[in-house]
Amino acid sequence: MVIPGEEDYYGLSGLIHGILLLLSALDALQGKRMSLVIAWLVIVKIAFETLVGTSIIPIAPLINARVAVEAHLLGVIVAIIALLIWRISQTFCPGRGK
Repeated sequence: MVIPGEEDYYGLSGLIHGILLLLSALDALQGKRMSLVIAWLVIVKIAFETLVGTSIIPIAPLINARVAVEAHLLGVIVAIIALLIWRISQTFCPGRGK
């Protein structure tokens, strides 16, 4: 697994965080302000989780497991890489991917 010590992690929360950031950022690039707010909220949430080490909302007791904030961060990093690749492709191949 990519995250050391997380062999038993089966959640999709990292993927969900990444997709949420990716889709909201793509909409924000089209001028949709609410999507920009959503993208920033995801980034602030991930920054808080990374710095503090826990989720903003105490979810762990509800799911009887530790919240894998590292997976959330990894999902957002992958989304940012995907956004950079998309922007670079738009520079070299304008008109594609619209």
